[in-house]
Amino acid sequence: LRALWRDVTGSVLSIGEGHGRASQGGGYRDYFPAWGRYVRMEYDKGWGGSLPAEIYGDVRSMPAVPTESFDCVFCIYVLEHVDDVEAGVAEIWRVLKRGGVLIFGLPLDYIYHGGPMDFWRFSEAGTRHLLKRFRIDSLLACGEDHQFAIDPRLEFYGPQVQNGPLGYVGAGIKPAA
Repeated sequence: LRALWRDVTGSVLSIGEGHGRASQGGGYRDYFPAWGRYVRMEYDKGWGGSLPAEIYGDVRSMPAVPTESFDCVFCIYVLEHVDDVEAGVAEIWRVLKRGGVLIFGLPLDYIYHGGPMDFWRFSEAGTRHLLKRFRIDSLLACGEDHQFAIDPRLEFYGPQVQNGPLGYVGAGIKPAA
């Protein structure tokens, strides 16, 4: 992740980063060495580990965040926890400046992890559909492809074992015009 987005400049809104630590070590804030302003947003004060946030709110409605006020929105493995995920994406679109970048991570075959709710999983096609307003600049699979089982209630389609990654990370650009 660091190498893909190290050139992001300007203001960054980090939504739901929790404890602020990347699995590879170091903090998410370190992903953006050229940032000018880095703002953390968490769902509430009881969430997000030990790091305080500048904004507490819901990604589905962020009235405290002005329209087109951030150059980058960093939203890694958050949207699966949003019941109305399309409303969340619409709000991210609203607060992102034209020409700005959304850095996202979405799970596919990742464990159910609650905290407090866990609603969705996203295939590559589902990711592209969800973010269709953005120009997808990069979309990378996380982890090796491996077999995972589809819901057994769908057996009437035949054997439902698929190959896929744990999820996807990528960058989507909000067009300048």
